[in-house]
Amino acid sequence: MGKVKHERTRKYIAILILLSNIFFIRFTILNILTGGGKFGYGLLILPFTFSYHLFIVTALIELLRKRKSKLTLILNYIGLTWIIIGIIFIITMNF
Repeated sequence: MGKVKHERTRKYIAILILLSNIFFIRFTILNILTGGGKFGYGLLILPFTFSYHLFIVTALIELLRKRKSKLTLILNYIGLTWIIIGIIFIITMNF
């Protein structure tokens, strides 16, 4: 029973990372197209949003690979935490 819950948790984390990146991809594209806003300071956020996009790779590896690794699980936990912090930052800063 414990192993099944663990597998579900792995999949849920990977799916949450992929779903949250929909928001960040839209945010990144809008930021690039507008040139970062009036003075261009919005472009300073791009390195952070690109770091969120990197976790798409570990989420896809987790979902598609049959043999599971503890490293991808740890990276997905770190990625989900980093993405949640980013969402909170963006919402509170009214970008």
